Amino acid sequence: MGFFKSIARRADLVGRMADTVGIDAATAAGAEEIAAQAWRNAVVRCSGCTHDAECRAFMDAADAAGEHPKAPSYCRNKAMLDGM
Repeated sequence: MGFFKSIARRADLVGRMADTVGIDAATAAGAEEIAAQAWRNAVVRCSGCTHDAECRAFMDAADAAGEHPKAPSYCRNKAMLDGM
């Protein structure tokens, strides 16, 4: 997979995780609760994660249950997401 495709995929994961835990990332970004640099850093942190399958399963289960749980402990963006 190419670099830009990989980054785009991870950006989608970060956005989906934000949605899963009940954060409207677009609104947060528009309200300047999260700066563009912080969002880029979140994508870079996510790109180094090895829990891709667990992450997707976590989000799928939360979506199916209609819940907004806290980010899982292995999420490299947990602190950021919990703070929003």
